[in-house]
Amino acid sequence: MTYTILRPVTFFENLSGDIHGKGFARMWEQLGQKKLQFVATHDIGWFAAQSFLNPDEYRNKAVTLVGDELTQPEAETIFRKVVGTSMPMSPCPIASAVKLVLKDTVGDMFKWFKAEGYGGDLETCRRTYPEMQNFGVWLEDNKGRWVH
Repeated sequence: MTYTILRPVTFFENLSGDIHGKGFARMWEQLGQKKLQFVATHDIGWFAAQSFLNPDEYRNKAVTLVGDELTQPEAETIFRKVVGTSMPMSPCPIASAVKLVLKDTVGDMFKWFKAEGYGGDLETCRRTYPEMQNFGVWLEDNKGRWVH
């Protein structure tokens, strides 16, 4: 029996104008200068298709899928340029409280992001699939999430 494991990092789709997306953005901001790796769910499908179309190339491999790697302040700059406003975020005390109350889930996840992170190879992913979306491209394709 053979296998291919696709390990996507954080989804860009976690960022949205609803309460969950705003909370995620604020908790990301609280990571400071630690970069967080992201991938568009659209790009995961491309890698899944390739694993079926080229089974020998992907046989018995695990591939971490990364489309971009940013600090929240870097992403904020891109967001302002593309969308024209600041990235929506929940108030800081709410994000901190969520991490504390949900310490065994969201809290541990953000603790792990800060301490270790995914460690995916962005350059290898881009060489394999040059059309992989970075944050700016993903925002252009998903501007409707924020612009009404």
